[in-house]
Amino acid sequence: METTEKTLADGWKLIAHPDYTVYSNYKSFVVMTSENEMALKFTVANDILKVDNTSWDTKIEVSGDRTLTITNDPTYDEDEVEK
Repeated sequence: METTEKTLADGWKLIAHPDYTVYSNYKSFVVMTSENEMALKFTVANDILKVDNTSWDTKIEVSGDRTLTITNDPTYDEDEVEK
C-alpha cells in the first residue's frame, strides 16, 4: 500500500494512504476518507495519544517513537473482492 507521512504536534507523525485527508486544530486531528467520511479523530499531548472516535473499520498501529499508522487501504473494497 502506498503511504504518505504527515508531521503532527509534539513530535508525532501520521503514516497513512494518500487518499486520506488530515485536518488539524492545534493538537486535535480528524482524518477523512475521500468520500468525506470520518476515519479517525484524535488528539496528542506530549507522549499521550487519545483516540476520540474512529469508524468501525479503521485499523491503527501506534509505535513508541510517536508514530500513528492507519493500516487501512481506502481504495480496497472487500465487498468487490467477494463478488
